[in-house]
Amino acid sequence: MHGSIIPEPEIEIQMPDGPSEAERTVKTRRLQRFFRNAVLASYENRCALTGMAVPKLLIASHIIPWSENKERRADPTNGLCLNVLHDKAFDHHLITFDENYRMVVSSALKRGDIPEFQSANFSMLEGTKLTLPHRFAPDFQALEEHRNRFIA
Repeated sequence: MHGSIIPEPEIEIQMPDGPSEAERTVKTRRLQRFFRNAVLASYENRCALTGMAVPKLLIASHIIPWSENKERRADPTNGLCLNVLHDKAFDHHLITFDENYRMVVSSALKRGDIPEFQSANFSMLEGTKLTLPHRFAPDFQALEEHRNRFIA
């Protein structure tokens, strides 16, 4: 068994009482569809990092998070097309991109006895340059802001 990067606290698992479904009111991101379509089209429906071309596995990743800047929510220059795995790592500041658009990987993803899959998808890709889109290039200052939050 491979060692865990960050130890998880032990949680007691107990079956909840009551019905298995509930109704709730949810806010919907009205601009998200435009943002996704603009970003994916700019990157020709390919992950900017790996080249993956499966739209269902691609995310229009916000560089500056949706929740932090209303003016940048639908701005395609505030987006990168990443596959779901690298999008999640980017959102959690475990990867970022340097001033030359090359991937930088947090030491949290590289230390200890790491699984081969993890190494192949992070350590071995470190230094890989993003394929830039044919339009709506990622905003350099937004990427700099992301780097400032990076978990080294």
